[in-house]
Amino acid sequence: MLKINKALLLLLLVPGFLMAQFTGRTWEERRDAYIADQGRRWEQFFPAAMKQGIYAWLERPDEGNNRQLIDEELTYITGNTGRNGEPDCKTMGGNFWWPWKNCWWSGDQPGQIHVSRIYYQYYQNKRVLNEDQAARCKEKLRGIAFTQGIWCGVVNYNIRYITTAYLYVSRVENVGEVEFPYPSDDKYQCPQPFSYNGRSYKSGGKYDSRQLYYDWLNYKIDGWLREGCVEDLSNDYYYAQLHSTALLYDFCPDATLKNKAKMYLDWLIFNYSVSFSAYHPSGGHGRSYLNHHNRGEQFTPWSTFFSMDRNAIDILDREGNNIDMLVSDYRHPQLLTQIFESINGASRVHDDSYYRIIRGSIPAFKKPWWFGDDIRSAYRYDYITPNYNIGGTGIGTGWEVNILSEGVPFKLFISSCDPNEIYCGAENTDEARELLFLGTKGYQYRNAIFVDGGGYLYQLLETNSWDEQSESNGWQFFREGNVALAVQLSSTCALELCTIGVDYNSFSDFKQSINSNARLTASSYTTSKGKTISRGFVDLGDEKSSLPFDRLEVWEGYVGQNNEKKLVDWNNDIMTVERGTDKIIYNFNTWKLNDTTVPQDVPPRAPANVRVNIKSN
Repeated sequence: MLKINKALLLLLLVPGFLMAQFTGRTWEERRDAYIADQGRRWEQFFPAAMKQGIYAWLERPDEGNNRQLIDEELTYITGNTGRNGEPDCKTMGGNFWWPWKNCWWSGDQPGQIHVSRIYYQYYQNKRVLNEDQAARCKEKLRGIAFTQGIWCGVVNYNIRYITTAYLYVSRVENVGEVEFPYPSDDKYQCPQPFSYNGRSYKSGGKYDSRQLYYDWLNYKIDGWLREGCVEDLSNDYYYAQLHSTALLYDFCPDATLKNKAKMYLDWLIFNYSVSFSAYHPSGGHGRSYLNHHNRGEQFTPWSTFFSMDRNAIDILDREGNNIDMLVSDYRHPQLLTQIFESINGASRVHDDSYYRIIRGSIPAFKKPWWFGDDIRSAYRYDYITPNYNIGGTGIGTGWEVNILSEGVPFKLFISSCDPNEIYCGAENTDEARELLFLGTKGYQYRNAIFVDGGGYLYQLLETNSWDEQSESNGWQFFREGNVALAVQLSSTCALELCTIGVDYNSFSDFKQSINSNARLTASSYTTSKGKTISRGFVDLGDEKSSLPFDRLEVWEGYVGQNNEKKLVDWNNDIMTVERGTDKIIYNFNTWKLNDTTVPQDVPPRAPANVRVNIKSN
């Protein structure tokens, strides 16, 4: 029986909720546009949104009443209440302040990263803050140096805390000996005793805070690089790793760790952005929320890193996207930037026949309590074209299809979860409920998926609709722009995509080929081009005979031209990114970088008037 969950519509709660960021060819142009705007883009949401404007005011403190605005915002971001003493950060969910997270939050929120950047960049490096303002920031940061959040928690929480604590004890005050605690968290069983660079740390032992935090942060970054975490590639949480690592890069006093932060941030951005097309990253996200998938929203600040067209920016950027990286000295490597912008930028260079295949691994995805120790949950497979992407088979939230449209990209997946059940229903928009599924039981070969079991077709279309749709011989056909889709739902299911003008000359030709050539059985799907995908199938490519895949490998080519080349190679924790004569080699064993590409358009600014005073107990 045909089971389709029709277009799921979710209206935005506040007009203008998605606040467009800034266009510009280079990072510098986007930064300068932000500073020139002076927060006006968000002023209708002041005071809740004043966190968005503070960096522009700090860059021009003597303009207008900026010093007054800076002081007012510091009251919010270092305190627990807003204007007139309300609302309390801990009880502000669901009201006007909530999206902006503009207060000092003791949990998994960005306050400590913003306060750190404001203190180091605009007090230690540039004397913008006065002594009273600096003291308020310092008091908050000092408290982080003693919290348990340094040791345990989901990564968006943990990386902010350990980064904040390390920078405080290394730049401001060595707080002396601190205890390395016994494991106390039942879920994460952490912290476990560890060793780094010849130094060992045992539960209950007391160690110099500066050395302990330095080694713990290095140890954690090594683990996250090789294993990933349950929040990797997440619309909602991945950005915490980005702005924490940018903070570390900008203000780390140790040259070795500073270089490591730069390489790690290159990796974090590239690992996600290489899968991006059609205004959306491809599938296989970590811990995420369903209503954000409905609306196409992204906490990842794509338009900070890359030049994008206005429509993409308007769709992608959330109202509360963090602005701090716009004033960072970090710059993404030119080659990695070009790889993204070549199919997504304001002036893309690849035509519709271009494709990418990602074969990767996120080992942490097979460890969480909701997956169990299943290697299928840890591998990553994506097929990416300029107008759609499909992938994520077996990992994280599962697989999905994203299709370019005039507005929010269309998202589709087939799941055995009944949409009428509260724990599966895509119409359920509870912010607090983690989305732990998208497409299920999928086996993929490039642009087609066989689903080993019955399921429901989820169509997350926002307020849009298909340009065309029809059905025949048990197949549902859809077209949006030049992307066509065929779906059959039975005791097993199949889904196949094509680009009109590349794979087939017309929508009619695609439908005819599906009806004539495609075949769905109880154990396999044969595509319109004759490729059979059976239960247990994995597209291993030419270099693997079995799973697991390496951490990240990518191929690119043009459909029908037999010119597929490897873009990213991973060998024993050495990642090589090569396109044409340009090559970057990341040796993550030694944390050494060899970049043979042309210089970036504007080098990072040298720190000016740096003033670091470290007090020891």
